[in-house]
Amino acid sequence: MQHPRRFVAVALALAVTILIVVACGGGSLKATGEVCNASSECDTGLVCDFGSDPHVCSTMGTVFDAPPVVELDAGIDAVDARPDARPDAAIDAAIDAAIDAI
Repeated sequence: MQHPRRFVAVALALAVTILIVVACGGGSLKATGEVCNASSECDTGLVCDFGSDPHVCSTMGTVFDAPPVVELDAGIDAVDARPDARPDAAIDAAIDAAIDAI
């Protein structure tokens, strides 16, 4: 009678092991062009290309064009005020004098 119980226990353990392997992806890595969520899912030498839609395993990620370079500094000769701006030296002098007195 003990033999059938052992058989059931072994069969149950085997079924649980197979179920776990299948649920975890079976351990096989994805080939080029297969959909992925992370590079760890892709085969050796492949990465998950997040620049494509849908994300797929690829030999390299999508390379985007560099954004245009914008000149942020106009240089020392640039005018930093409107030509019709009034000088505010009197206002600045009073504020500077009050700060210097502290």
